[in-house]
Amino acid sequence: MSNKPSAAPMAHPQDFGQVLHHIQQTRQTVFAQANTALMALYWQVGGIISQKVAQAGWGKGVVTELAHYIAQTDPTIKGFSDKNLWRMKQFYETYGEDEKLATAWRVLPWSHNRLSALVAFELKVGQFKPEHMGQLNFYLEALDRDVKKPHENPSIGVLLCRDKDDEVVEYALSRNLSPALVAQYQLQLPDKKLIAAKLHELLALHEGVGDE
Repeated sequence: MSNKPSAAPMAHPQDFGQVLHHIQQTRQTVFAQANTALMALYWQVGGIISQKVAQAGWGKGVVTELAHYIAQTDPTIKGFSDKNLWRMKQFYETYGEDEKLATAWRVLPWSHNRLSALVAFELKVGQFKPEHMGQLNFYLEALDRDVKKPHENPSIGVLLCRDKDDEVVEYALSRNLSPALVAQYQLQLPDKKLIAAKLHELLALHEGVGDE
């Protein structure tokens, strides 16, 4: 009887690739869920503040007190300054009045693996306004601060404006991007017309469901 050890099985690159694929897919799912949860939190906080302003007479002073309370009670919580709290209120009021658009916003994708970067979609009703980009930059800063992993590139913003039957798409990129990354993003980002067409299909689908 031979005591010679048996040869180790040959490694198959395709098997390794399959394992890696599952890891990457699950990681993207986790990131997407985290992004969605973060935006849902902003929605909830904005809704509370909006109601308090309308029903309890909350003003800037009370919201500033709220921001200080959050910071002092739990210093680990970041991103809830008085300025950002007002933006969350505006965020809620922008979407809260249109249930169909709110539903569409919630089902939009929240990750983009070709560039290894998180993507925030901002949906607006009406014509494009310069201040829309400022609001979107707020969401990008929140993603980069609270969700983005060290290995990921700065987040990308996609502004979607709907005016009657016309959809307009604009990209927002972090101000911290290097010229090389800006060029890389511009080469790899999907065509704006394609995104506008997909948005039109998505909204038409939700409107059709709502009319049933």
